[in-house]
Amino acid sequence: MGSEEKIVLQNFKDGWRTYLQNPCHTGVATATPFVPPAGKMFWSFPAEGGIDSSPASVKGVIYIGCDDHYLYAIDERTGRQIWRSQLGNKIKSSPAVDDGYIVVGCEDKKVYKLEAKTGTIVWVFEAKDRVQLHQ
Repeated sequence: MGSEEKIVLQNFKDGWRTYLQNPCHTGVATATPFVPPAGKMFWSFPAEGGIDSSPASVKGVIYIGCDDHYLYAIDERTGRQIWRSQLGNKIKSSPAVDDGYIVVGCEDKKVYKLEAKTGTIVWVFEAKDRVQLHQ
């Protein structure tokens, strides 16, 4: 494993707000490299279903959707759940975070906008098909 593969990127200036960091999905971000000790697990999170999407990480909070129909907000330092919000079906798309809100698609053919601090649903948009991870 090369040194590039061992580096975990953290402390992004503006967070990792969406799948592959930006609207062009380049995966490029300015970051402070951090090399964790080999084999050390910092924390784990007991989701009640599979996780098929990439998380978003903003201001110390990780947002991730799960097959158990919940969108989770998790403290990035401790791995503790801050809140969870139940949506209509499995969450296969990666959340996007900006300006205090989260937008995420769901297998129930809906796109949800939620408040980032509380997980409260602000609005729901009806799509024509299920919304899932782009492959």
